[in-house]
Order: sequence, then C-alpha cells, then structure tokens
Amino acid sequence: MFECFTRSARTAVTAAISEAERRNDSHIGTEHLLLGVAAVSSAPIRRVVDLSVAELRAGLDSLDESALSSVGIGIDAVEGIAPDLGIAGRRHRPFTGGGKQILQDALRLAVDAGHRRIGPEHLLLAISQRPANDVSHRLLNHASISPESLGFDLERTMRRSA
Repeated sequence: MFECFTRSARTAVTAAISEAERRNDSHIGTEHLLLGVAAVSSAPIRRVVDLSVAELRAGLDSLDESALSSVGIGIDAVEGIAPDLGIAGRRHRPFTGGGKQILQDALRLAVDAGHRRIGPEHLLLAISQRPANDVSHRLLNHASISPESLGFDLERTMRRSA
C-alpha cells in the first residue's frame, strides 16, 4: 500500500513512527499519525488549518495526564519510566487498529476522489472521520479544531484543487 503514498505522506508516516518512539509508546496510534501529518502539513492542509506540532504534543501530554489522574496516578509516578529499547534504541512498533484503519481509509478516500496517490491530506481526512472517543478526535478538539468542520473543509479544498 505504501507505494501509493506520496513522498510527503510517507514522511508523515515516518514522523508518526518517530513520535511514538519519542514518547516511548509501544504502538503507533491515530494520535501519532495526526502528529506526523502536522509535521509535514501539505499545501491543501495549510489552506484549511494550522496544525501546530508543539500544540498537539502539549495537548497529548495533557490528555495522558488526565487519563492517568482519572485512575489515581500522578504524572510524576511514570516520568522517566521507559521500556528497554535494546542496543540500537529502536524496536518494532506496530500500528494500533485505529492507526491501520486510518491508512486503509486514506486509500479509500483517495480512490473515491479519483486521486492516484495518497497524500497527507487523505490521512488527515481519514483522521477527521474517526469516532468521538478516538484519541486523535479528542486531540483535535483539545486544540480547538472541530474534526467535522476540518473534514468538510478538507474535502471542499481537495475538490477545488483537483
């Protein structure tokens, strides 16, 4: 499937993997893909929304802290705890079910639109369509970005530029 991705979409996925590594997360989820897309932010995306990697990272930290707090764990209890990453400092991180679904949905959205390649805008459109309980959906809301409006605006911009 990755042969259908544009260079910038591949860079977004690579950035998502790097975000998971940076956070010491064991899987690549929808939140990492959102951060990866924000890192490359293509022209169609910039016309619709300003995605700040720093703001999204801070939002994800806040969501993590809230989740830990809800079960009675303080952030200070888990800071500095990192998995054993081995000699090279890297290990395989699989995609979560939601992460895989975004990749599949991005392909479907590109095909449905008659596009021959999958760009970061297709990834972001797939992210915008995640259910309300998805981390990426909550992260967009935390950044004061309506996922529904984002999806609508992205579709309109992609139709105009086609």
